[in-house]
Amino acid sequence: MTPEQQQQLIEINREVNQITFTDLPGPGEAEDWWTDVQVPGRSWVCRDYVLAKADRLRAAGWSGTDLTVVLCWTELYGVPQKRDYHAVLAVEVGEAAPMILDSRFEAPYTMSRPPAAYVWDRRQIPGTVEFEPIGGVVS
Repeated sequence: MTPEQQQQLIEINREVNQITFTDLPGPGEAEDWWTDVQVPGRSWVCRDYVLAKADRLRAAGWSGTDLTVVLCWTELYGVPQKRDYHAVLAVEVGEAAPMILDSRFEAPYTMSRPPAAYVWDRRQIPGTVEFEPIGGVVS
């Protein structure tokens, strides 16, 4: 990855992460509503951060086939312990492990070294809306 590519990933991740997370659905909002543009009165959750980051990267010249949605389970938390289902953006950069842009963390990281105990579940098949399993079973 070039220094310029790395800087773009950092800037776009930081810029989009500044949008306020809103998990309560707005009036009449569909249950699984995805958007790449914040709409007043509507939710803005991890999947929306992913779409907005992918749009900005494509506008900056990145190939759409190098940008895929990855779904995972977050680290255990709370009492009783549970995990949340979470979406992040994977960015292919050469032969290295994909870089992850995550709404929960300011800095991009490699998929092989997440900053939290994620359990990777499914990854979008490049160029499609289909997903394939990539991780283990969560207990």
